[in-house]
Amino acid sequence: MPVRAAPSRFRTRALLALTLAMFATAVACGQSTTTSSHDAGASGTSSGGTGGSAGSGGTDHSLWPLGATKLSASASGGGPLPPTPAGSECSPQTDLNQFSVVIATKLFSFQLCMAGATFNAPYKLLKGSRTLSESEYGDLDRAMQMLQLSQNASSCGADKGLESITLTTPAGEKAYTDSFYRCGDTTGTKVYVDNIDAVFSVFYTLARAS
Repeated sequence: MPVRAAPSRFRTRALLALTLAMFATAVACGQSTTTSSHDAGASGTSSGGTGGSAGSGGTDHSLWPLGATKLSASASGGGPLPPTPAGSECSPQTDLNQFSVVIATKLFSFQLCMAGATFNAPYKLLKGSRTLSESEYGDLDRAMQMLQLSQNASSCGADKGLESITLTTPAGEKAYTDSFYRCGDTTGTKVYVDNIDAVFSVFYTLARAS
Protein backbone atom coordinates (compact mmCIF):
# COMPACT_ATOMS: atom_id res chain seq x y z
CA MET A 1 0.00 0.00 0.00
CA PRO A 2 1.48 3.41 -0.91
CA VAL A 3 2.26 5.73 2.01
CA ARG A 4 0.03 8.75 2.07
CA ALA A 5 1.59 12.18 2.48
CA ALA A 6 0.72 14.08 5.63
CA PRO A 7 -1.99 16.70 5.24
CA SER A 8 -0.61 20.12 4.37
CA ARG A 9 -1.71 21.62 7.72
CA PHE A 10 0.51 19.14 9.59
CA ARG A 11 3.49 19.92 7.37
CA THR A 12 2.94 23.64 8.00
CA ARG A 13 2.87 23.16 11.78
CA ALA A 14 6.02 21.03 11.66
CA LEU A 15 7.91 23.63 9.65
CA LEU A 16 6.75 26.41 11.97
CA ALA A 17 7.88 24.48 15.04
CA LEU A 18 11.28 23.79 13.46
CA THR A 19 11.73 27.47 12.54
CA LEU A 20 10.90 28.63 16.07
CA ALA A 21 13.32 26.10 17.57
CA MET A 22 16.16 27.29 15.30
CA PHE A 23 15.45 30.94 16.17
CA ALA A 24 15.48 30.22 19.91
CA THR A 25 18.81 28.40 19.58
CA ALA A 26 20.35 31.32 17.68
CA VAL A 27 19.21 33.82 20.30
CA ALA A 28 20.56 31.70 23.15
CA CYS A 29 23.96 31.38 21.42
CA GLY A 30 24.10 35.11 20.83
CA GLN A 31 23.35 35.87 24.47
CA SER A 32 25.99 33.44 25.73
CA THR A 33 28.79 35.04 23.68
CA THR A 34 27.92 38.70 24.17
CA THR A 35 29.10 40.65 27.23
CA SER A 36 28.37 44.29 27.88
CA SER A 37 31.28 46.67 28.39
CA HIS A 38 30.23 47.14 32.01
CA ASP A 39 30.22 43.39 32.68
CA ALA A 40 33.56 42.96 30.95
CA GLY A 41 35.13 45.64 33.13
CA ALA A 42 33.70 44.20 36.32
CA SER A 43 34.45 40.56 35.61
CA GLY A 44 37.85 40.96 33.99
CA THR A 45 36.90 39.28 30.72
CA SER A 46 37.93 42.15 28.46
CA SER A 47 41.12 42.25 26.42
CA GLY A 48 42.93 44.37 29.00
CA GLY A 49 42.50 41.75 31.75
CA THR A 50 40.69 42.01 35.02
CA GLY A 51 39.07 45.35 35.67
CA GLY A 52 38.85 46.97 32.26
CA SER A 53 40.00 47.28 28.69
CA ALA A 54 43.60 47.54 27.57
CA GLY A 55 45.28 50.68 28.86
CA SER A 56 42.58 51.59 31.36
CA GLY A 57 41.59 50.55 34.83
CA GLY A 58 38.54 50.06 36.93
CA THR A 59 34.90 49.82 35.91
CA ASP A 60 32.22 52.46 35.51
CA HIS A 61 32.34 52.84 39.32
CA SER A 62 32.53 56.61 39.92
CA LEU A 63 35.62 56.34 42.15
CA TRP A 64 37.39 53.76 39.95
CA PRO A 65 36.75 54.85 36.37
CA LEU A 66 37.63 52.91 33.23
CA GLY A 67 39.82 55.80 32.08
CA ALA A 68 42.23 55.54 35.01
CA THR A 69 45.85 55.16 33.88
CA LYS A 70 47.64 54.98 37.23
CA LEU A 71 46.80 54.26 40.86
CA SER A 72 49.06 55.58 43.62
CA ALA A 73 48.77 55.23 47.39
CA SER A 74 50.66 56.32 50.49
CA ALA A 75 50.35 55.66 54.22
CA SER A 76 52.12 57.10 57.24
CA GLY A 77 53.06 54.92 60.18
CA GLY A 78 50.50 56.29 62.62
CA GLY A 79 51.29 56.94 66.24
CA PRO A 80 52.43 57.32 68.85
CA LEU A 81 55.45 55.38 67.63
CA PRO A 82 58.45 54.15 69.63
CA PRO A 83 61.90 55.55 68.83
CA THR A 84 63.41 54.17 65.64
CA PRO A 85 66.05 51.53 66.53
CA ALA A 86 69.69 52.29 65.75
CA GLY A 87 70.88 50.99 62.42
CA SER A 88 67.48 51.28 60.74
CA GLU A 89 67.30 51.92 57.01
CA CYS A 90 64.13 53.94 57.41
CA SER A 91 61.72 55.27 60.00
CA PRO A 92 57.92 54.95 60.10
CA GLN A 93 57.92 58.37 61.72
CA THR A 94 59.24 60.06 58.58
CA ASP A 95 59.08 57.60 55.67
CA LEU A 96 55.80 56.86 53.94
CA ASN A 97 54.79 53.43 52.71
CA GLN A 98 54.14 54.01 49.02
CA PHE A 99 52.54 51.97 46.24
CA SER A 100 51.67 52.50 42.59
CA VAL A 101 50.23 50.54 39.67
CA VAL A 102 50.50 51.55 36.01
CA ILE A 103 47.23 50.23 34.65
CA ALA A 104 48.26 49.53 31.04
CA THR A 105 51.21 47.32 31.99
CA LYS A 106 50.07 46.23 35.48
CA LEU A 107 53.51 47.37 36.73
CA PHE A 108 53.42 47.45 40.52
CA SER A 109 56.01 49.48 42.49
CA PHE A 110 56.32 49.78 46.23
CA GLN A 111 58.35 51.09 49.15
CA LEU A 112 57.82 49.77 52.67
CA CYS A 113 59.48 50.56 55.99
CA MET A 114 59.36 47.13 57.61
CA ALA A 115 59.73 46.47 61.33
CA GLY A 116 62.20 43.82 62.44
CA ALA A 117 61.40 40.49 64.06
CA THR A 118 61.97 41.90 67.56
CA PHE A 119 61.06 45.18 69.23
CA ASN A 120 64.59 46.61 69.04
CA ALA A 121 65.48 45.21 65.60
CA PRO A 122 66.33 47.84 62.96
CA TYR A 123 63.73 48.76 60.38
CA LYS A 124 64.38 47.56 56.84
CA LEU A 125 63.53 49.51 53.68
CA LEU A 126 61.82 47.20 51.21
CA LYS A 127 61.59 48.49 47.64
CA GLY A 128 60.79 46.80 44.37
CA SER A 129 58.62 46.52 41.28
CA ARG A 130 57.08 43.73 39.25
CA THR A 131 54.20 42.99 36.90
CA LEU A 132 51.02 41.84 38.61
CA SER A 133 49.30 38.66 37.50
CA GLU A 134 45.69 38.81 36.34
CA SER A 135 44.60 37.28 39.65
CA GLU A 136 46.56 39.82 41.70
CA TYR A 137 45.23 42.73 39.69
CA GLY A 138 41.74 41.29 40.12
CA ASP A 139 42.15 41.46 43.91
CA LEU A 140 43.11 45.12 43.64
CA ASP A 141 40.26 45.84 41.24
CA ARG A 142 37.68 44.36 43.62
CA ALA A 143 39.10 46.34 46.55
CA MET A 144 38.92 49.58 44.56
CA GLN A 145 35.28 48.91 43.71
CA MET A 146 34.53 48.84 47.44
CA LEU A 147 35.46 52.51 47.84
CA GLN A 148 32.55 54.77 48.75
CA LEU A 149 32.34 58.48 49.41
CA SER A 150 32.11 59.03 53.15
CA GLN A 151 28.72 60.22 54.38
CA ASN A 152 29.75 60.60 58.04
CA ALA A 153 31.18 64.07 58.60
CA SER A 154 31.77 63.37 62.31
CA SER A 155 34.00 60.33 61.70
CA CYS A 156 37.08 60.60 63.89
CA GLY A 157 39.75 58.40 65.41
CA ALA A 158 43.31 58.31 66.69
CA ASP A 159 46.65 56.48 66.36
CA LYS A 160 46.04 55.20 62.84
CA GLY A 161 48.29 55.98 59.92
CA LEU A 162 46.97 58.46 57.39
CA GLU A 163 46.05 56.62 54.18
CA SER A 164 45.35 58.25 50.85
CA ILE A 165 45.14 57.22 47.21
CA THR A 166 45.50 59.17 43.98
CA LEU A 167 43.96 58.24 40.64
CA THR A 168 45.48 59.54 37.43
CA THR A 169 43.17 59.90 34.43
CA PRO A 170 43.43 61.81 31.14
CA ALA A 171 41.55 64.62 32.90
CA GLY A 172 44.10 64.92 35.70
CA GLU A 173 44.58 63.56 39.21
CA LYS A 174 41.99 62.93 41.91
CA ALA A 175 42.99 62.29 45.53
CA TYR A 176 40.94 60.42 48.14
CA THR A 177 41.66 60.30 51.88
CA ASP A 178 40.69 57.81 54.57
CA SER A 179 37.52 58.97 56.33
CA PHE A 180 38.97 57.84 59.68
CA TYR A 181 40.27 61.35 60.37
CA ARG A 182 37.56 63.32 58.60
CA CYS A 183 36.52 65.34 61.66
CA GLY A 184 40.03 66.80 61.98
CA ASP A 185 39.90 68.50 58.59
CA THR A 186 39.21 72.19 58.91
CA THR A 187 39.97 73.06 55.29
CA GLY A 188 37.14 71.18 53.60
CA THR A 189 39.33 70.60 50.55
CA LYS A 190 39.81 66.82 50.81
CA VAL A 191 37.56 64.07 49.48
CA TYR A 192 37.03 61.34 52.09
CA VAL A 193 36.22 57.70 51.36
CA ASP A 194 35.23 54.62 53.33
CA ASN A 195 36.70 51.11 52.88
CA ILE A 196 40.15 52.38 51.91
CA ASP A 197 41.68 49.76 54.22
CA ALA A 198 40.69 47.04 51.73
CA VAL A 199 42.86 48.66 49.06
CA PHE A 200 45.87 48.97 51.38
CA SER A 201 45.44 45.40 52.57
CA VAL A 202 45.89 44.22 48.97
CA PHE A 203 48.88 46.53 48.46
CA TYR A 204 50.68 45.22 51.56
CA THR A 205 49.98 41.63 50.54
CA LEU A 206 51.36 42.25 47.04
CA ALA A 207 54.49 43.95 48.37
CA ARG A 208 55.28 41.21 50.88
CA ALA A 209 54.81 38.56 48.20
CA SER A 210 57.39 40.25 45.97
